[in-house]
Amino acid sequence: MAAVQRWRALLDTQMHFNSMIVQTSAIGMSVIIAVFGAAALSLARAIESQQAGSAVAFDLTSALSKRVSARRASIVLAFFYGVPFLSGCLFLAYVMSLRP
Repeated sequence: MAAVQRWRALLDTQMHFNSMIVQTSAIGMSVIIAVFGAAALSLARAIESQQAGSAVAFDLTSALSKRVSARRASIVLAFFYGVPFLSGCLFLAYVMSLRP
């Protein structure tokens, strides 16, 4: 009888986490859709405000690009992508060494 109660408690916990995952993904999709909608709206307004035949300039990253050197950006990118890659390679080598 105790095993059945534990099993039911386990199922209740799994159902709770599954509902949390579904709600989180629904909220995440709503946020993504809202961001893309805002981007499309701002793009449409930028295009409407331009004269016919003129280029649309966004300059979204120009302020940041002027303040960060190429060397610093290379170091940050190497660290951002390199460290997880090397960690994954080491973990993979460790896991492969466990196999008989």
